[in-house]
Amino acid sequence: VRAETGGDGASADAAAGVPERFRGKPAFDRLEVGVVPSDIAAVQMVGDGFADATVSTLGPDAIPRIGREADARLVTGRSGAFYHVGYNVRRAPLSNPRFRGVLASLIDKESLVEEAFDGYAEPASSPLAASPSWVPDGLRWDERSVDPVHPFAGDAGTGSLDAERARDLLRDAGYRFDDEGRLLARQQ
Repeated sequence: VRAETGGDGASADAAAGVPERFRGKPAFDRLEVGVVPSDIAAVQMVGDGFADATVSTLGPDAIPRIGREADARLVTGRSGAFYHVGYNVRRAPLSNPRFRGVLASLIDKESLVEEAFDGYAEPASSPLAASPSWVPDGLRWDERSVDPVHPFAGDAGTGSLDAERARDLLRDAGYRFDDEGRLLARQQ
């Protein structure tokens, strides 16, 4: 493909930045896009020969099915998709950022990745984690997989919470407990 530029008659190769393997006609005559009800249904359609590929984000339950399908293979790539825990911050105590920080420390992100995603995910402190060069140093997980902002108040990776550590975090955030160990509202 060539295109002319300017009025001086000079020309430029329009495909100059396109890798050779992507130049030319596509390797198919027709492209049909369909919507299916789930990632598992999409994998089944590929396995049954009704589809050539799926671009669905596959959940952990769909991955083992690929190995059972003779004509299916898993091709992976890093996704920018993320899940987050959000709060209605209009009412106390969730309106308090220090309280929300303590709540974040009560979530074992390593264990969550293993239990909810069968290890097919990585914990992150930023929705930009898929583009590491965009993540500020203070939000990067270190080589030990420790949350840089709100480390788990327990034994990370096991889901085992250290209740006394959690109480200390709440005390540090300005909260108190009654004689029976119940958390008191800040006004009490």
